[in-house]
Amino acid sequence: MEKDLFTRIVIKYKDDVFRVAYSICHDRNDAEDIAQTTFVKLFQSEKVFENDEHIKKWLVLVTVNNSKTLLQSAWKRKVDLDLQERLGKYRCRNNNEILEEAMEQLDSTDR
Repeated sequence: MEKDLFTRIVIKYKDDVFRVAYSICHDRNDAEDIAQTTFVKLFQSEKVFENDEHIKKWLVLVTVNNSKTLLQSAWKRKVDLDLQERLGKYRCRNNNEILEEAMEQLDSTDR
């Protein structure tokens, strides 16, 4: 791909690509990585595009696929599971559970 054409495409569609990635992964850093990967694939691609609409559709499709790949990666799933385990102790509890826990901490004379 010619450098001038590539630069024009990046300037025109960078925000769209970022928004699509962010809407899927809900993480700014991941969305930036996905956008970068998408534009690297565009630069390396030998695909001939018919018009701007064709370019945009291709970018959206590649962005969605890159986002899904990231979300399905073993590393991302492990991090998410570790986070869920750490946050598990903060799960919602009803008032009875909280009251029982507080009562158990009192001396028997104070109950």
